Amino acid sequence: MNQYLTEQLSEEEADAIIEIANIDYNNATTEEINDEILKAALINLSNEIDSEQPLATRATRMFSAINTLAADIPNETKYQFPTDSDLAYLLRDLKYDATTVNEDSSLRYAGLNQFKNADSSSIKLQLTKWLATSGQFRNGGNINLSFPQEAFSSQIESITLNGVQMTSNSDGSNWSAPVNGRTVNSGLIGVVTNHDLIINLKDNQTLQSLGYTNDKPVYVLHTWTNNEGEVVAESIDTSFINPTVETDVDNSKSTGFIAGKIKNQIHYNKDNKTLDSVHTFKPNENFLQSDYNWILYIKEQIPQDLLPYIDLNNIELYVSDENGNKISENRVVNVFADDNGLVDTSKVDSISILDNNTISDLNNARGELDRNVFYGALGQSRSYTLSYSLLPGITLEKIAKDLNESTEDARLDFSSWLEADYVDNRSVGFDNGAPFQPLEGSYATSYLDFYDYDNDGVPDIIDDEPEVGNNDPTIDPIEDQIITEGESITPISITSQDDDNDPLTTTVTNLPEGVSYNEATGQIEGTPQVNDWKDTEEVRDYEVQVTVDDGQGGQTIETFIISVNRDTDKDTVADITDTDDDNDGVNDSDEEASNLDPKNNDTDGNGVTDGEEDTDNDG
Repeated sequence: MNQYLTEQLSEEEADAIIEIANIDYNNATTEEINDEILKAALINLSNEIDSEQPLATRATRMFSAINTLAADIPNETKYQFPTDSDLAYLLRDLKYDATTVNEDSSLRYAGLNQFKNADSSSIKLQLTKWLATSGQFRNGGNINLSFPQEAFSSQIESITLNGVQMTSNSDGSNWSAPVNGRTVNSGLIGVVTNHDLIINLKDNQTLQSLGYTNDKPVYVLHTWTNNEGEVVAESIDTSFINPTVETDVDNSKSTGFIAGKIKNQIHYNKDNKTLDSVHTFKPNENFLQSDYNWILYIKEQIPQDLLPYIDLNNIELYVSDENGNKISENRVVNVFADDNGLVDTSKVDSISILDNNTISDLNNARGELDRNVFYGALGQSRSYTLSYSLLPGITLEKIAKDLNESTEDARLDFSSWLEADYVDNRSVGFDNGAPFQPLEGSYATSYLDFYDYDNDGVPDIIDDEPEVGNNDPTIDPIEDQIITEGESITPISITSQDDDNDPLTTTVTNLPEGVSYNEATGQIEGTPQVNDWKDTEEVRDYEVQVTVDDGQGGQTIETFIISVNRDTDKDTVADITDTDDDNDGVNDSDEEASNLDPKNNDTDGNGVTDGEEDTDNDG
């Protein structure tokens, strides 16, 4: 920290800023560090307003130091992401370069599942996958875990998949492992396999000690890439890790119906203006045959920040494809959410026995649930969707704008699970009113972000033309300058910013002789000199070009004019207003009338000034 600041400021100024700044360098995010440095710099600036050094000079140097510092913080590297797919908005947290999404691979589905609390330094998840044919993933490709939160990724000691060490990129934001028999049993085709994925944190830290809670979870983007580097659509899983799972893990029930764990993905349907929460899994048994006595309840917690924008009483639940599309308009159940945003189908009479607890009610509810929600061919993956309609007049642009203004993180977190219930009293298959049992592997999380990464005013979730990777820096406008030859210019401050916090390089060209750009102060300084004036020339205009480059392909150019007024006799009065440019005692107009040179005090070069040769003082 001190090293970076002292490159731009004096040692005293840097020490003052560091002393003022209140930063936990082990846990603070880049944004938090930037905010604290900015506050400290401004406090230091206000304390020194009476200093002889110009205010603009101090401000420029301090902001330059902030930019340099932020650029060195890990996880700020910008990566290319695919823009050729409707799923591109789900890939903004990628921490590796990828340009294409493959939507027709041999991978039927894959994702992460949290099945227990993450309350120790070893976080245990499961990776579930189903390969339909041998194809490209028989032995090839990579599994990737991208972590967008630097405060978390920097604290990862290691990650193992099925006991195999994953490898990380240079800043620890992406961890990968090859697709092969050791990692995910890639040779097993047409069979669901689940594999332990263990994240080990440094120094015995936990999610809680790092400041993470169920309201502030750890985000992770799971993807697979094939040998061509394409992201496989069926692998995209935007999930998060909570310190505490929201279900009763000690009362959970194992079943072949969830042999392949549930993954959740949030889609935006532009045509219907709905947010569709799609749940995909691979059963080894059909719903009705998995347990002849149960009914399953679907639970989903809608993000609190989303509640003001959706119709809680008009939610559709239906069997769908993996993209949330209905397989039939006639296979739909209308459900609702309570005031806290919890969807609970135990409250929906047509698919519940909560209030009508008889064998007949059970059979009717099971039939409705099987036909409208869990329908599918045995041996295939299947999906069901909860579709949330936006309220009239609500757009995603408005949601994005409100979230970015009112919350620290413009991500919305969804969590869902399944619970089993039985008739309270019967000869077999009863539970005497016991609590519902959550199904192992049914707890699924997903997040949807509403960021406008390319700053074009359109959140990326509905942006048809999102820009890739990097924002251009900006330069504050610079006013044109007028200066008299031989006079020092008032320092001209060059102030630039970069939304990505990339380190900026400034170059200034086409300056007058004697004037230069001072990198240390961030100002244009000096005394202009012109040594090649034309005979009657009185003003020389220089179109100065300021170029700011962020080193990531982003560049901005600002131009302005420095006008240098000629001062032939160096009396500090510009020729354009001086009545005697050469100070020979003869007015310029008289010299011009006498065919003398008003800019040469000895036109004939005889060593006697034109004024001395005018013995009768008549001009």
